[in-house]
Amino acid sequence: EEQRREEYSKKREEYRNTIAGDNLWPSFDDIDFVFLGDPRVIGFDIFGFLPSERMLAGQADTINSITDRLDEVRSLSPDYIFISYGINDLGIGYWPTPEEYAEAFSNQLTELQTAVPKAQIFVNSILPAKDNAVDSVPVWSKLPDYSEAVRLMCANRGISFNNNASLVEEH
Repeated sequence: EEQRREEYSKKREEYRNTIAGDNLWPSFDDIDFVFLGDPRVIGFDIFGFLPSERMLAGQADTINSITDRLDEVRSLSPDYIFISYGINDLGIGYWPTPEEYAEAFSNQLTELQTAVPKAQIFVNSILPAKDNAVDSVPVWSKLPDYSEAVRLMCANRGISFNNNASLVEEH
C-alpha cells in the first residue's frame, strides 16, 4: 500500500509538472470563482490546482447538493460559478430519464441564480465513462444522453455550457 501511494504521488507530481506551463490554472488567480461538483471536481483540490475554499464538492454530491451549498456560495459571493455533476447522479438513479434529470438540474440552477444573481454560471458536460468503468457500472453508458439533455436545458435558459467530453479521449 505504501509503495502504491508513493507511485501515485510520483505520477501526480510528474503530471503537475507537465501542465505547469499551460497557463490555465494561474488564470484563476485573478477571478472570483466557485466550483460546485462531485468527486471529479475534488481532483482540482487534491492536485492543488485551485484553492480548497473555492472547491465546494463532495464524494457523494449530486445536483441536489447545489441548494445544500447555497450559504457557502453566498458567503464567497463569486463572479463565476463552474458546475460539474453527473457521475453520482446517474449512479444513484433518482432521475430515470435524461429529461427528468435536466428539469431537476434546471430547478437547482434557479435556486442558485436567486442566491447569487450577479454570478455568471458555466455548466460543464458530464464527462463520459470509459469502457472499463461502464463495465462495472452499466448505467454510466447513458452519461452522454444525460449530458446532452443538460446542454439543451442550458441552451434554453441562456446558461453557458462547456462540452468537455473530448478531454476524456485526449487525456
